[in-house]
Amino acid sequence: MRGVVLDIKRRAGKSRFVYNARYFLRRWGLASGFVLLVAAGLAAGCRLSAQLGDDTLGRLDFLFVTNLPERLGGGFAGVFAASFASDFLFISAAFLMGLCPWGAPALIALAFFKGFGVGVSAGYLILMYGFGGMWFYLLVLLPGMLVFTAALVVQLCASCEVYRRMMIVLFCGRGAGFGDHLRLYLRKSAAALLLSLGAAAADSLLWIALAGVLNPT
Repeated sequence: MRGVVLDIKRRAGKSRFVYNARYFLRRWGLASGFVLLVAAGLAAGCRLSAQLGDDTLGRLDFLFVTNLPERLGGGFAGVFAASFASDFLFISAAFLMGLCPWGAPALIALAFFKGFGVGVSAGYLILMYGFGGMWFYLLVLLPGMLVFTAALVVQLCASCEVYRRMMIVLFCGRGAGFGDHLRLYLRKSAAALLLSLGAAAADSLLWIALAGVLNPT
């Protein structure tokens, strides 16, 4: 009898685990996948940053942080403009790809490329400035990057959802309610854009407040 009770408990425990796992995947699976893609890009960027030449790094400074002296000389407005311009490109690309029939692969590439940029920035700062660059990255750049990564993941998930709805309309002919989904998509995209503005503002404030103390140059 005890064996039967224990077997029932084990099955109940397994059922709860399967239910929780399925719930997690339904609720957070897509976001978790994009976070893993960003992490994979970060690892690749750190690994390859030492192999990128100065000319390549100079051209990528618009997207990544690879020229500290120039950015530090721009003041609050310069840092904010550089940070938000880069973030806006990623958010805009994700928004547009959600409305394109070929957009799904591009959304995957965007998540990886953003992580790659974060990794390149981290690797560059550490290679060029040693411990000063590491602390500068951790205390000045990383907080804003984390906030923007959250905004990008929000946008990517929203883009995937509207892309799925659009494919249903195109291939199944079931367009009822798509307008509501599109309006929700616009609201989520606006929220992601506002979050990216907050990330750029946090970047700028930290640069102004701490760059003088942690300036690795």
